[in-house]
Amino acid sequence: MSKTKKDRSKLICVTGLVNKGKSTAMKIISSYGYDVFIMDEYIHKIYKKNDIGYNAIKTNFGSDYVNEQAVDRDKLRELILNDIKYREKLNSIMFPIMLDKLAKLKKESKGLVFVELGIYIYNPKYFKSTFDFIIGINRDDEITENNPFEKIKNVIKFSTKDVENSKNIDNTKTILVDFIVDNNSSLKDFENNIKKILEYLDK
Repeated sequence: MSKTKKDRSKLICVTGLVNKGKSTAMKIISSYGYDVFIMDEYIHKIYKKNDIGYNAIKTNFGSDYVNEQAVDRDKLRELILNDIKYREKLNSIMFPIMLDKLAKLKKESKGLVFVELGIYIYNPKYFKSTFDFIIGINRDDEITENNPFEKIKNVIKFSTKDVENSKNIDNTKTILVDFIVDNNSSLKDFENNIKKILEYLDK
């Protein structure tokens, strides 16, 4: 498998619900020499005092939602879970910051960059145009009650065709995926499934 950087940068989104294997997938992808970016880690970074995320939360939500070190994530989470208008407000503040970062990643890289972005499945239309390909990580188990890919009917696993349709469990709007990686067997099988996609993307 080639690890040579291409002339044109491509951003590939890796998404799925919690405990489905996104972090493991990113470690596997990184082990093959590809650039990876974890959005949650970036958010943690910019939520520190005086960084862009911290200042945005303080300005828009008030000093009650920050402390001397960082954004009070627990307090902010409680607020947005109890009132959808605050969740939408948070998204309107943070999504542009995230998009700016993704744009910089694409501009600065000359090859493939894999971005772990779990929230894509809930906000596909906002992020869709940013990415060249979408990879969904799926595992059928009892760790999570819901599966964002359960309703998928037309997606061909490891498809090399155009994007197919499925439904978003959050609001039933259409989401777009290019590949689904099943994480229902051994780690070796999971890695082999990811490797097939890497080989296709790295042609």
